[in-house]
Amino acid sequence: MLARLSVAIGLLREFPVYLLDKPVSGISRDIAEEIYTYMKENINRKANATIIYATHNLVEAERYADRVILMHRGKVIAQGKPDELITETFKEQSIDFEASNCTRDVLKLVEGISGISSLVELGKTEEDTCRFVIYTENPRGSLAKSNHYHC
Repeated sequence: MLARLSVAIGLLREFPVYLLDKPVSGISRDIAEEIYTYMKENINRKANATIIYATHNLVEAERYADRVILMHRGKVIAQGKPDELITETFKEQSIDFEASNCTRDVLKLVEGISGISSLVELGKTEEDTCRFVIYTENPRGSLAKSNHYHC
């Protein structure tokens, strides 16, 4: 509750630039989502203010930031739009799946989708539900192609 209050108080004031260090650390995911929505809609767009925040959470940075700067030991090592950085930095990306009614044939179908370089089984969570990871250089393209398969 104290973390929520301190973020709220900081965001209620009007400044041209907001500097936040891990602003949603210790806050539930639902409340964090509300805070980011508020920041983007009310502070960034309406007030035309700049929000700079530090985070170690790359998923958070990808989802909420328009521009990302990666630093190592105080030096900038990469910067740009999140999608561009991911594409430049990582040749392949992994996507975790959990599938019900999963059979060996289904896994072979998924593995055969164009653009998927490999599939790694992580085991079964239930008798017919399995977990697996696919690796691909083009996740959006591979997933769009997988829409044609109904397993």
